[in-house]
Amino acid sequence: MSKIRTKIKTKPLISIIVPVYNVEKYLKQCVDSILNQTLKELEILLIDDGSTDNCPKICDDYAKSDRRVKVIHKANGGLGAAYNTGIAATAGEYIGFVESDDWIEPDMYEQLYAKAKEYDVDIVKSLYTNCFSETNRRVVNKFSKCKYCNQPVTDNLKIPEFYWGHVSHWSAIYRNSLIKDNHIILSETPGASCQDVGFAFQCFVFMKSCYLMTKSFYNYRLDNADASNKKGYKIAMASFKERQHIRDLIENKKLDKEYREIEAKKVFEALYNDYTLRCSWSQKFTFIRLSSLLFRKYLKEIDCLYFNKNEVRTFKQMARFPVYFYLKNELLKTIKNPNEHTIRFCGFTIFSKKKSYAKKSLKILGITFKKKKTSPEKTVKTFMGVPYFRKKIKNGITKFYILGLPIKKVKTLGNVVKKYFLGICYKKSQLPLNQQFEKKLMYAHVVQIVGNMLACSRLHSQTFPKYKNINKGKDIVIVATGPTVKFAPKFPDALHIACNRSVELEQFHYDYCFMIDYPNVRPYIDKTFDRDFINFFGQYMNECVKKLSIPDYIAERANAERFFTDGPYAVDMYHDIETHPLADFWSIVHPAIHFALYTHPKRIYLLGCDTANNGYIYKNQVQKQMNLQKLLYGFRKIKQFADFYYPDVEIISVNPVGLKGLYKDVYTDTYLAEHPEINAKELTVIKGGED
Repeated sequence: MSKIRTKIKTKPLISIIVPVYNVEKYLKQCVDSILNQTLKELEILLIDDGSTDNCPKICDDYAKSDRRVKVIHKANGGLGAAYNTGIAATAGEYIGFVESDDWIEPDMYEQLYAKAKEYDVDIVKSLYTNCFSETNRRVVNKFSKCKYCNQPVTDNLKIPEFYWGHVSHWSAIYRNSLIKDNHIILSETPGASCQDVGFAFQCFVFMKSCYLMTKSFYNYRLDNADASNKKGYKIAMASFKERQHIRDLIENKKLDKEYREIEAKKVFEALYNDYTLRCSWSQKFTFIRLSSLLFRKYLKEIDCLYFNKNEVRTFKQMARFPVYFYLKNELLKTIKNPNEHTIRFCGFTIFSKKKSYAKKSLKILGITFKKKKTSPEKTVKTFMGVPYFRKKIKNGITKFYILGLPIKKVKTLGNVVKKYFLGICYKKSQLPLNQQFEKKLMYAHVVQIVGNMLACSRLHSQTFPKYKNINKGKDIVIVATGPTVKFAPKFPDALHIACNRSVELEQFHYDYCFMIDYPNVRPYIDKTFDRDFINFFGQYMNECVKKLSIPDYIAERANAERFFTDGPYAVDMYHDIETHPLADFWSIVHPAIHFALYTHPKRIYLLGCDTANNGYIYKNQVQKQMNLQKLLYGFRKIKQFADFYYPDVEIISVNPVGLKGLYKDVYTDTYLAEHPEINAKELTVIKGGED
């Protein structure tokens, strides 16, 4: 805890409000991050909202140790009431907010205040970082489509993105007079759910100027089990009530049609998301009927300027025919994928057919008609819960049972095979010496394959589930080392994956790194140590190339995730990578794309994946002899796989050479400038860079 007793001016530059309620585990990290700001002229208001843990004492201790800290103890009234109490007590030129289980970067308020004074704006807003754990952190940029970032804006209707993005009122500072002169407050509803939504709307309406920074200073904690964002239907209803509150504000203040257009887009996205993700089947009917009443009010007043065609259709259906929409989307629902075919009626599963590597089942009205479990040692089939077939392998003996009776037994010991039927040996044979030797080799090979698959399943079930669909809606850039990478464009809002030696390309900020082929990556694998990206180090399952796997002790040193691949002899890709290996058709780029698809992004950009003769920055004799058809075979396999399993994910080749025409092709202007032989007409051209 800080011991500074700082003298502050009569009027602090920024007043920071921190609502506190039963967060003793995180409170010190939060307050210390504020006290350690490089901007010292702060007023810190700790609003103890009736905490029952050790928080009141912690707050009082801070007030004793630093004069900038003021503590207000009050009876519990919810997050909105705590914020409003703090707003009324502020004396600073600007106001900031920090939630008591989050923390901020040391220069946050110095940077925000500098922009506020430089351009004399009412609000300066920045990005924030989602913190799922100490190591898993992702910057959130809701302004990626806004044309007016990093410049002052004096017309709020030009930047609806300011309001459409995550409310994130705590990633900004607000002019004190803006809030108090316009009587902007938060809804004083119980708990801590959505009270800041109305506050954000009012700030958007009344502000005369603002500045949007594309830097992140605020760390938003998502590993708090008690956080308000984990309450399902309760959050959905709180969101609906807050949208009603905003509607009342619109009507009472008689706001122009433009504001109604902007709010209509936001209320549709918010409540449709709540309906889809936060409501159980039994809650959806009530929620959609309530939402339709609100949607109908906007539908009479707007032209749906900010909606696409699908959104307009859904919005109108939910507004005018909520019961029909509910019945159409929820009454009879079919789920289809390669491993499951399920039909639900009124929320109940009436038909289910599931298939996985080791299990198959068929259920009708909840009754299991057929079930099959398979493992290397045992196979069991049941019908209506009764086992009717069993196959068991142990110590070279295979036994078959039908309805519990031992029907057949095959005993294989060395070069002798004995077959029994109903306990009577009816056949005995001995293999020729050459077949005995071949059989032993085949048996050893099968044992090796089974062992590898089991090891892969155990490892991948621990590695990959946490990444499933984690990047939905985002962009991913996969960086290889082809010569066209020097013309690569900037994708500041995308996640980046390094492939082997591309980790040395310092113009990219990587989020993931994929490596395999240890003899070749050894000279630069140490560059991955102590970096802020997530490493994935590969192991080959194929015995011919297993020696090229990255050793375990290297992976442990880099704190890397491990994965298996079939190696360059792979012939197919697996949808379920939680139990099966990643694809590798002679390139580490292939496992990287396989993983990227599993995280379900919106787009995947391929940089430096030239797939052409000598198509690598670091040329040597081995690379001159590469079989390019094998590489292209893999990229074609990936396209087939992505088109079937991830049709909504777009794969884009940037400055393609060997991949031209396979995926969507995009060229940079700098690349075309050096290649005048390429006809730029009817090509998609974007701005590029050069080393």
